[in-house]
Amino acid sequence: QQRIQMLEDAEQKKQEIEKEREELKRRIQMLESAEQEKNILEKEKQDLEKRIQTMQSKEREKDALAKEKIEMQQRIQMLEDAEQKKQEIEKEREELKRRIQMLESAEQEKNILEKEKQDLEKRIQTMQSKEREKDALAKEKIEMQQRIQML
Repeated sequence: QQRIQMLEDAEQKKQEIEKEREELKRRIQMLESAEQEKNILEKEKQDLEKRIQTMQSKEREKDALAKEKIEMQQRIQMLEDAEQKKQEIEKEREELKRRIQMLESAEQEKNILEKEKQDLEKRIQTMQSKEREKDALAKEKIEMQQRIQML
């Protein structure tokens, strides 16, 4: 009976492991989702870096226009507009820097999630091993019950 109780406990433990296994699968899916999001953010980061380069190029162009302002009075209004645009670009550049920092933070979080994913996969392997042990115990339980019925 102790053996049967032990086998029944093993069966219950197997069910608990199955529940935990499902939870781990769900968490792995979350991690994979986070990885996809990281890839999207990485693409966005690259796009933002290209935009920064474009804006820096535009900044150099605006500096040239500032020199032209002194030489050509009729271009004064255009240069004033360019100066305002330069300020807008500077604000946008600061925003882009902030977003890059956010992307880098997301990348760090992704690395943490990747480590957690690896840990979870190790736990799943351990649980699968325990599950096989529990299956063997369940089989042994059935054999014992059959022997008991024979007796």
